[in-house]
Amino acid sequence: MKAIDRLFQRLSLNYGRLFLDMWKDIPIDQVKAEWSEGLAGYPYDDISAALNYCLDHNKFPPTLPDFKLLCKEQRRAPIMRALPRKFTEEEMKTNRGRMASIVASLANGMKVSQ
Repeated sequence: MKAIDRLFQRLSLNYGRLFLDMWKDIPIDQVKAEWSEGLAGYPYDDISAALNYCLDHNKFPPTLPDFKLLCKEQRRAPIMRALPRKFTEEEMKTNRGRMASIVASLANGMKVSQ
């Protein structure tokens, strides 16, 4: 619950009454419990990134579904590393020919007619 308390504190400090008035008819403990349950599967980094994005870009405070969507959008895709590969001499010769052809066509296209 400490994390949700901190999240609500940051949202309250930045959005003021706009955020607090969203929950004025509901006991705040119930609201925090719902947010805690709703965000339970998200890593801290996603929640932190979503909060920062929200504070930097959103004029109005988020609802829980909006904030969950921001959390999903902030998740970074894993980086895929290329496997090392050694080209054969024949592949290198073919690729050099392709590059020479591309360079020649670019050079011809860049000539200025006078």
